[in-house]
Amino acid sequence: MDFNDLLNDSTRKVADMTAQMLLEKPEFISDFVVILLSDKVRISANAGRVLALCCQEDPLLLQPFIENLAEKWPNLQQVGSRRSLAKIFTLYPPDYSEKVFSILLNTAFDFVESGQSIAVQVYSMDILYQLSNKEPILKNELIHILENLLEEAQQPAILSRGNKILRILHKETAIPK
Repeated sequence: MDFNDLLNDSTRKVADMTAQMLLEKPEFISDFVVILLSDKVRISANAGRVLALCCQEDPLLLQPFIENLAEKWPNLQQVGSRRSLAKIFTLYPPDYSEKVFSILLNTAFDFVESGQSIAVQVYSMDILYQLSNKEPILKNELIHILENLLEEAQQPAILSRGNKILRILHKETAIPK
């Protein structure tokens, strides 16, 4: 089945309809993963959006693909594809293999510090927080990085999410602000 024509339409209605179809016919998930990773303008981001919508309903839907997605995430050129994958990783339970954990940790730190798109940075902060819950030793490093980021940040979304995560981290680590 060719999904390229369907993915050329970026309306929410079509995305919701396509996500529902995928949830009913999960055998097509691999086709959408291939399209997402193809990094083609527009359709790869739309495929990622549909997969993210599916993961909101069933976070483990992409479990067979999670390692491949993590490996490809740092090198995707399309901002929409990077954003969609970041969103997916925030929805996925953080029970990753050591390899995937390491890739996500390094990539999310790089994305937070390197001035990626606002959405990618915000989702990366969420990913780092989730990973720090699995490895509490990361919490102090995350506090340091977020404090440095917030000193220079001007975007409301980054300020809001960064401050929210910092408040939680300060409570969890008993480190005063």
